Amino acid sequence: MINQGDLAEALEKRSIAFAGLDVFAREPIDPDDPLLELENVVLSPHIAGGSAEALNATSMAVVMEVSRVLRGEVPRNLVNRDKLEKLDSLTTS
Repeated sequence: MINQGDLAEALEKRSIAFAGLDVFAREPIDPDDPLLELENVVLSPHIAGGSAEALNATSMAVVMEVSRVLRGEVPRNLVNRDKLEKLDSLTTS
């Protein structure tokens, strides 16, 4: 997390060489935001996951994970594996 105004100041003073952002304090970015005037920053809308390809890939990943769970397998993209291991130890005791 950054303070957008502080980042703009640091980029302007060259305390930071370069920045790339796709999330802003206000969405969409304010047309008067100083970041828009700087040459050492790349700004893009926060829509990387909005393409047809990304949406299709996400849908397929969800289907594959659900299929794994329904087959009794551990999901590949499990975030809280420790919770699953704790639950498994409780159910096998």
